[in-house]
Amino acid sequence: MTVKVSALNKTYLQGNKRVHAVRDLFLSVEKGEFCSIVGASGCGKSTLLQLLVGNLAPDNGRIVIDDVEMTSASEEKRAEMRRQKIGFVYQRFNLVGGLTAKENIVLPSLLDGRQPDAAWFSELADKLGIRERLDHLPSQMSGGQMQRTAIARALINRPSILIADEPTGNLDKETAGEIFDLFMTLHREGQTLIMVTHDPSLAARADRMYRMDDGMLFSA
Repeated sequence: MTVKVSALNKTYLQGNKRVHAVRDLFLSVEKGEFCSIVGASGCGKSTLLQLLVGNLAPDNGRIVIDDVEMTSASEEKRAEMRRQKIGFVYQRFNLVGGLTAKENIVLPSLLDGRQPDAAWFSELADKLGIRERLDHLPSQMSGGQMQRTAIARALINRPSILIADEPTGNLDKETAGEIFDLFMTLHREGQTLIMVTHDPSLAARADRMYRMDDGMLFSA
């Protein structure tokens, strides 16, 4: 088992109103499985992903990733999991503007106190089609090139699970299709994936598709 979520709840206080962002949620994702999640804006999708990676603490419930219980782990352990076991791809890329594509990609390895695997880096650059852009800053790249760089950064430490939050949301339709095809290639090669997307036609290509509504998760 790669991911096991049980009875997960998260609430926020907005003014005097309590918002139940994630409500009694259960999810299991096996090693090598591709799971997609769709739902309207504000239904709790991004909150769920932030809970999974340990950036948010739930009110109650359990999250277990690779036999590590994230909900009871120390912040140091959660940070270690984010560096070593969990790759995260953001909708808005989240690249460091003053670093080149190459420097952005290897940053997680350096933060983990080790040199990146040169052979794996080279394979990622070719697989993701960004070898010619490695010396460019984010401001010198297209949206698709920035997202490919962000995916390479998420994969550089060979994570057990790759989590993507609307990775095609800021891209034109053609580029979005190309990026999604990259995710499908990674999946065929055995990568475990959880992806939130606004596009049901893309989501339907996953092994399992879920719909999130009012903080609850349903099979779609």
